[in-house]
Amino acid sequence: MSTMSITKKQAQELYAFCITHKQDEFFIAKDSGAYFGCTSTNEAGHTDRCIQYLEGMNPDRDVYYYETSRQKLGGDDFAVHLNVDWLKIFCMHPNFSRKRKMSIRVNKNSVTLTS
Repeated sequence: MSTMSITKKQAQELYAFCITHKQDEFFIAKDSGAYFGCTSTNEAGHTDRCIQYLEGMNPDRDVYYYETSRQKLGGDDFAVHLNVDWLKIFCMHPNFSRKRKMSIRVNKNSVTLTS
């Protein structure tokens, strides 16, 4: 079982992007790095995206991003789409008000927002 975490600020930025772009889903993914994200394509075909990398797993900034993401999340690439309500709950619900990181636990059979 692996846990993917981003800071509260990153979660708030991603949630704001989803709301602004009227998106119902965001995703978590691991390929060469690991991240939470959302993409939006308008009627003219222009794509906007918000990508929030996990600590140490940003290919543009972290020298050992590949090794870190492989060590913490395994060797297989994956992507899981989640309802934006998960972000809303984390950003707005009182139970999460003191949390500094949004963490999602992932395994082959389930995805869970940790409290």
